[in-house]
Amino acid sequence: MKKNLIIIIILLLTFSACGPTPKEAAEYNTKLALYHNQVVNQINVLEESFKNFDTVKINIEIEKTKELTAKNYKKILKIGALDGDSSLYRADSVYFKRCFELLSNEYKMMYNLYRLPDEEYGEEGEFKFKKLQFEKDRKFTQVYEQYLDAQEKFALKYSLVLKDN
Repeated sequence: MKKNLIIIIILLLTFSACGPTPKEAAEYNTKLALYHNQVVNQINVLEESFKNFDTVKINIEIEKTKELTAKNYKKILKIGALDGDSSLYRADSVYFKRCFELLSNEYKMMYNLYRLPDEEYGEEGEFKFKKLQFEKDRKFTQVYEQYLDAQEKFALKYSLVLKDN
């Protein structure tokens, strides 16, 4: 009986010591955040391109952003979950998918409106553009807040301190 108790205690200590350390969790978060922030920065470049009304530049930035989003999405898929904890990974995955949807839909429609000649664009074009912009911003904000929430919960779980970039 004494041997069984000792074996049980050893097993409990072994299993309780398993799992990622705060350092491993921080490194994991840093990897995901790197790919995430690269896409955020590229989206900011894309947003700026709309302010210049240069349709060639806008189209180039949409394609560059789609390419980077797809590339970084594949990278986070390779990273996967951290020792069975997929909360941050899933949130980042959803974020990348939503970005790609926005690039393929709202951003592309906004670009197509900008390509119209001024006489065809008019007030109706302006209204459509603003409506698309509002929807894009709403969807982006929603998924970004979900990502930040997941990141905060992850940090709390692993006793991490998050810093703004």
